[in-house]
Parts: sequence; structure tokens; C-alpha cells
Amino acid sequence: MLEIHDKILLFLSCITLFLLEIQEVYMIIPIILALIITCLSTYSDDRRLKLGYYLIYIALCLLIPESFIFLPLIIYDIALYDYQILVFLSVVPLFRNFHELNLSIILFTIVFTIIAWYLKLRTTAAVRFLYEYNELRDTTKELAILQEQKNQSLLENQDYEINLATLNERNRISKEIHDNIGHLLSRSLIQIGAMLYVTKEEITKDGLTSLKESLSEGMDSIRNSIHNMHNESIDLYTSIDAIVKEFTFCNISFEYDIKSNPELKLKYSLLAIIKEALSNIMKHSNASTICGWNGHSEYYRQGEKF
Repeated sequence: MLEIHDKILLFLSCITLFLLEIQEVYMIIPIILALIITCLSTYSDDRRLKLGYYLIYIALCLLIPESFIFLPLIIYDIALYDYQILVFLSVVPLFRNFHELNLSIILFTIVFTIIAWYLKLRTTAAVRFLYEYNELRDTTKELAILQEQKNQSLLENQDYEINLATLNERNRISKEIHDNIGHLLSRSLIQIGAMLYVTKEEITKDGLTSLKESLSEGMDSIRNSIHNMHNESIDLYTSIDAIVKEFTFCNISFEYDIKSNPELKLKYSLLAIIKEALSNIMKHSNASTICGWNGHSEYYRQGEKF
């Protein structure tokens, strides 16, 4: 877009000089030829084509001296390229038509050529700066996205570790209650049963019976609490995810879509099925990828589905 603006400015300058100095019948021809050549050169990204258009226009300047006025517009397209030395070919039509062009046309054309060179230099620097700016912006955006993904991963890992630590602590507490308080209550019930067997007094038996019933209710309550706590301490997703991470035979695409919390026996059954399925895949297949979701699993070998 910047080059278009520069060429419009050069064209307006050249055509102003042309209209002021040239009063020929066919004066429209040099204008049309200059527009065609500069449009073709602007449309093409090939530097060799730009050079070809420039050489064609040099030849036109030899045939039509008035075309020399628009030469800065064509020189703009090859300025700052590897073959910019060929710009000096523009002196050929100048010497060839020196007597047909007045001094003001020659001087202004030289000035416009210098301006074209300056505009090309400025625009090239601006385009390079804009490209570097966009590249830096894209790089910064990519780094920001990567940092955000890293932070999100850290947060997810932190939540995972906290959840795992909570489940382990629940499991430890339930085990301690079962091993300590449960054994103490069981021993107390056995002792009360023995006292009931040897006691003869009815009042004492009634008291011991009431105490035994209370301890039995407490025992049942503790047993239910331990069962519920142990059930909650086993997170199905965490357990499956641990199995998936430990499986290194091939890649696994794992999606978890269980909304409710299954019973403990069902959790153990699902974990056993998954372990057995992975074991069979490892023993009896040459799979490269395993896909599992919504209770189904598929595995692939060299792009084929089994």
C-alpha cells in the first residue's frame, strides 16, 4: 500500500510536468504506455520481470522522447534491487533525445528520479520495520499463549495433587479407625458377651445387654462411615488417569464422561477391566494408538481400526 501511494505521487508529479511542457497531438500515448508498464511492474513480484519492464520502457523512450518524463515512475520499481546499477541506462534516451527535450524537462525528471529513489528507500525501511513489528508481536503473543497454557497446566497439576493428597488422607484415616477403634469395639463386645454368659443377676444382664446393643449400634455406624469414607477416597478418574500414565506400550487417547460417583464395587470392577484390557492389548496386539471414551475402546495399527 505504501508503494502505491508513492507511485501515485510520482505519477501526479510527472503528468503535471508532462501537461505543462508537452503540447503534442498524440500526447495521450506516453501517458497510457507509462501507466501500463508501471501497473504490470507493480503487479509482478518477480524482480527479473520488473527489470524486463524497465528495459522495455527504456526502448520506448528511444522511440517516443516524451516518455522520458515518466521514467522516474518506472525507475522506482527497480530501485534498491541487485541490478540497480542499470538505472544509469536511463541516460541513453536522455543523450539520444537531448535536443528534443528542453532543459526544464531534463532537470525536473532528474529531480523526480532522486525523489523516487528516496521514496523507495523510505518505503522499504517502513515495510521492513512493519514486518519486524508484526513478527515481534506474533512472537510475543505465542509466548503469552504458551505461558498461559503453562500456568493452566500448573493449576491443573496443583488441583490434581491436592485432590490426590485429600483422598490418601481419607484412606489413611479410615484405615486407622478400622484398625484401632474397630478392634477396640470388637474386643469390648466379645468381653461383654463373656460377662453375659457368666453373670447370674438379671439386673446386671439387662445393663450389659443394653451396653452391648449400644456398642453394636456404634460399631455398625463406624463401619458404615468407614465404608463411605473408603468409597469416597477412591476417585475413579484419578485412578484411571494414573493407569493411563503408567501405560507406555503405545499412545492413549483418554476421555472421561462419567457424571455420577459409582459404588465402590463398580469402581474396582471398572479398574480391573481397564487393567485387563490394556494388558491384553500389550500382549496380543501391535497397536500404535488406543482411544477410549464413554465405556468403549478402540485401538489402531498403522492407520487401521480393530
